[in-house]
Amino acid sequence: MLKNLQKEGFASIVEVIVTAVIFVIASFGIFATISNMRMHGAESTVKLEATYVGKGIIDQLMRELTANVWHSPTSNLAVGTYNRMEGNYMINYVISDVSGLNLRKLVMNVTFPDLL
Repeated sequence: MLKNLQKEGFASIVEVIVTAVIFVIASFGIFATISNMRMHGAESTVKLEATYVGKGIIDQLMRELTANVWHSPTSNLAVGTYNRMEGNYMINYVISDVSGLNLRKLVMNVTFPDLL
């Protein structure tokens, strides 16, 4: 009976085991790739959120920009270094005068939490 099954194309137990091992190895590679993509996707989401937090602060500073507060030493637009927490994000920004002009420069750094 076994000879008849092999003649009809029935696989031996060795072939089945080899096929199963190849399938497991291929599946592991696919799942590793998917999990790696998910981690990068989450990191991109956090970076995008941090960008929006920084943009929100810049928008807030632009709304406060008037001739009255430009030279006020107590305004949020005064020359200096500022540190703020917005949720899990630490925002550090420096406002400085541009020499020779009546302009100011804003340099901002948003630190976001590391992902595990």
